[in-house]
Amino acid sequence: MKVNGLSTLRTLENKARWARFMYLISLALACIAVLSGLMQIALIVRAATVEITEAEANANDVRQRIVGISRLVAILPTAIAFFIWIHGAYRNLVLLGVPDLTYSPAWAVGGFRVPVLNFFRPFQVMCEIWQKSDPATSLATADTPVEVQGAPKTLPALLVAWWVLTLISYVFGRIILQMFKGTENTLQSLKTQSMVLVVSDALTALTAVAAIVLVGRITRWQSGKWSVPGTT
Repeated sequence: MKVNGLSTLRTLENKARWARFMYLISLALACIAVLSGLMQIALIVRAATVEITEAEANANDVRQRIVGISRLVAILPTAIAFFIWIHGAYRNLVLLGVPDLTYSPAWAVGGFRVPVLNFFRPFQVMCEIWQKSDPATSLATADTPVEVQGAPKTLPALLVAWWVLTLISYVFGRIILQMFKGTENTLQSLKTQSMVLVVSDALTALTAVAAIVLVGRITRWQSGKWSVPGTT
């Protein structure tokens, strides 16, 4: 298979650069949200013993609102950048001649958006990209397709960590939505909500770190495959 390896490599590296950049923004915003949440908890604790001023309460609300809106704005472009990278990484497996791929590049991304399926298909897709991008696999030439040496006996810790953190973050998000429904705004309930939000934000930060490392590692692996004579 004759493909423009250099052009394809640069395209994937550009996609990886954008995906990692967006995750860095998400990481920064999540860290800011954790700090802001801790500040809110401290204010609530203080309000339980001494009276706080209206200015302090308003400043806290405005800060929390700005942080929350900023994070919501970042969610969609981060997801889009990640999906574009996944499509490119999976397409590269096709161009490299990897046999017996389970999905098409489009369905590799589509599985993230299908209800129920999105609880396990993204992990399956990323496992396949990981395994078949790993330097342990043989490399394609113009006449010989890639032959995968076999599935690893143990799941890569980075992949497992990324997906477990992703699922836990989703569950915490659902818990938070339920907590805010019809809850009386007492100091204790506000403190509990704030603590759950801080944990959720911390999980989001850890998920972003895992995704940044994951994208970088797979992109480097595929870059190494393109550098081998006969793959361009």
